[in-house]
Amino acid sequence: MKRVLLITAILILVLSNVFAVTEGATSSFYDENYSFISSHFSPADVRSKGMGGVGVASSSKMQSFYVNPASLSHGKLQLSLPYVAATIYHPTAVLGEVKKGDLDVSSIINTVIDELGIGVGRLADISLGTSFSLKGFGASINVEDTIHTFANGGTSGGAFTTEIIDELNVSLLIALGHRFDFSEKFSLEVGGSIAFNYLAFNKGVGVSEVLSNKDNLQSMLETLPVAAGYSLPISIGANLNVPFGFTFSTVVRNINGSYKMNYFESPNAILNNYFGKSGSDSFVIKSPFTIDFGVAWRWDNKYLRPTLEVDVGDIVGLIRTNNYSVRSLFKHINIGCEVELLSFLSVRGGLNSGYFTLGTGLDFKAIEIQAAYFFQEMGLIAGEKPLDGLMISVNLGW
Repeated sequence: MKRVLLITAILILVLSNVFAVTEGATSSFYDENYSFISSHFSPADVRSKGMGGVGVASSSKMQSFYVNPASLSHGKLQLSLPYVAATIYHPTAVLGEVKKGDLDVSSIINTVIDELGIGVGRLADISLGTSFSLKGFGASINVEDTIHTFANGGTSGGAFTTEIIDELNVSLLIALGHRFDFSEKFSLEVGGSIAFNYLAFNKGVGVSEVLSNKDNLQSMLETLPVAAGYSLPISIGANLNVPFGFTFSTVVRNINGSYKMNYFESPNAILNNYFGKSGSDSFVIKSPFTIDFGVAWRWDNKYLRPTLEVDVGDIVGLIRTNNYSVRSLFKHINIGCEVELLSFLSVRGGLNSGYFTLGTGLDFKAIEIQAAYFFQEMGLIAGEKPLDGLMISVNLGW
């Protein structure tokens, strides 16, 4: 085990030095309009989406690594080979176009963007990952791509005033967890993780430009300015298990999570830079640590396993804003429930920042299929800019 940890730690340090690039002369484009870019990476998890975004005190396979590493202390063998998830946003708008018999991609994209309106939105994302855990040790590799939209006004807020930003996240993570049994009914689980996260995103490009050049999209993308960099975030979590099926959890996430970023003239320039052929300007995306709390209740039964959970996320962020209105508080509260029937069928529901979510899952042991319909808040406070999404995932493993 020590040898595995040593090799992984060396790999992370080597990667951090490989991606530490020098300064040069590429025009910058990152500003407050790009604040929606993910600075707290966590792979898409369909179980959490269906349960209102909870997971601090009742982590699933993928959440154990990124949400609360203390959950790895169960010591059981878990394997995902691989985990694949896809999400489309504003699915009702997409289905509306399909029902009309209009299968033109340009028309569908324009319709969805009109629905998104002014401000930040999303079109779709896809996540691919593999993970392994046994006896308190876990390792995970994840790749996730998200297509964002941003409209800052104009004549209509529609397609011709909207920009598309593609965000790519690649993450390599290792985690350790350990359980301390004080008695048959009391136990404490602790865990920690460290990750090498790589982030890249392009300078916003107009939707009209993308659609008008869709036949030569590759050549256009090859000349598109991008920003890329890395972070080495650390997370520490703890679960206190008490009688009657209750678990009280807390996790400090994203310690040392700020990204060291660089600008590049094009995606190809990234490889050239890392091999010393060109330079780029440097900047930092600040990513403060967060403190989350969760309380879960679970009743273990052979035929029926209900779970209830309430999470309060990013307490530090709430204090920083100094806004304790009801709408602001709701942005930080997640409530979820799950009922497992015969360890085969799961039915889920919840509240994410005050919005209803629904989910389900089928577990065939070697393959698990899950789905969730959810809303998430894209604004600063609850109720400002809700965005709905439909997510489907397939996991091979156990």
